Amino acid sequence: MYATLIDNSPWPDQSGSRTGIGPFFGAADAHCIAELAGPERLLLVVAADTASALTLERELPFFLPDGIEVLAFPDWETLPYDNFSPHQDIISERLSTLYRLPALTSGVLIVPVSTLMHRLPPTAYVAGSSLVLDEGQTLDVDQFRDSLLFNGYINVETAAQCGVSVLIDSL
Repeated sequence: MYATLIDNSPWPDQSGSRTGIGPFFGAADAHCIAELAGPERLLLVVAADTASALTLERELPFFLPDGIEVLAFPDWETLPYDNFSPHQDIISERLSTLYRLPALTSGVLIVPVSTLMHRLPPTAYVAGSSLVLDEGQTLDVDQFRDSLLFNGYINVETAAQCGVSVLIDSL
């Protein structure tokens, strides 16, 4: 049933075009998305809300062949006038996805529709402000400390909160 629906859909023949199919029930939407995903294609999936995006993120690996990655770009889960910031895990996942996105040539990117309404930092800013460490890498201690301080880390004895402070006195 799904292959017939996908095969008979009027798919665009050029980049930047769009189409839509559905609605589906159960995991049928994840199955259709998996059939559309390919090793040479980066597929953007716009979910209706955060719950739908999380469901797709959970279901897609079951249908996708090995080697096709599923990336999520989560919503902030805060309102513009809230007095508190988004959770650090959400910030980290968003930054990780933004950092990896320019180099991706295949996979599935899942984004809630509300997230598409927000502006994003330029690609050069994300790449220039990211810190990527490799195992066995040699670092200049003073330059590393200065980079951490410049990027908002706080010099403390003990790290008490993920993503906010770092132990750099021992560097």
